[in-house]
Amino acid sequence: MANAKDINEGLARELFRVDAENGLLIRRVTRAWNAQAGDAVGSLEKRGYLHVNVLGRFWLVHRVIFLLHYGWLPYRIDHEDTDKLNNRPSNLRPTTDHLNAGNVA
Repeated sequence: MANAKDINEGLARELFRVDAENGLLIRRVTRAWNAQAGDAVGSLEKRGYLHVNVLGRFWLVHRVIFLLHYGWLPYRIDHEDTDKLNNRPSNLRPTTDHLNAGNVA
């Protein structure tokens, strides 16, 4: 799992913007024919979260959204409604390992 040191805020702000209403991370620059500026980013990883490849490193989309929206990055982030694909900033909250473990079904 990515930790706070894995996401470079300056690079994230250069590459992406947040659509807070829809919980989407939007590409600012075109990187390839299939990665156009204005596209929402993210592919599903095995645990059910969206992630994006940035220079060979995978960043969890909800962590990038939290960082860009709130300006800081906690060690753990919880999806308040437990929907791993609901990345609206209003649904993301900082948490601890202990509290986050309560979400496991």
